[in-house]
Amino acid sequence: MTRHADIQAIIDRQDASELARERCRVLMQVISGDLTMEAAATQLGISRQRLHELRERMTAVSVASLEPQSPGRPAAPAPDAKDDEIAQLRAELGRTKRDLDCAMIRAEIAMVFGDRLGSKKNSIEEPVLGSERSERNRRRRATRRSDPG
Repeated sequence: MTRHADIQAIIDRQDASELARERCRVLMQVISGDLTMEAAATQLGISRQRLHELRERMTAVSVASLEPQSPGRPAAPAPDAKDDEIAQLRAELGRTKRDLDCAMIRAEIAMVFGDRLGSKKNSIEEPVLGSERSERNRRRRATRRSDPG
């Protein structure tokens, strides 16, 4: 495969209009010396002055794209304060939805099994914390011991 065929294949793979790819092919032939400016202008149907402008612009873009760059990926932009606030609000909303779901489930359980669980029927009680439960159990044991039963 020749150099020209390689360049033609590269040009064909570019995401551009057919007109832009054709102009690039012709300009590459001019640069390589395979085609004169007059023949290229005639082939593209443009003036020689316009062809010079296109060659100048193509060269400028090519040179600019070959400037040295820092190695690696570009640094990620710093998170914006609004982004942080949005993330916090979304997390808070998730916790609130979870708490609401738990409260709804507790309410349903209390309505269905309220009398069987030893609580008032159809009432919702606050959850008993571990220390409160321990204190309640101590009082029950003390009451049982004092009963002469």
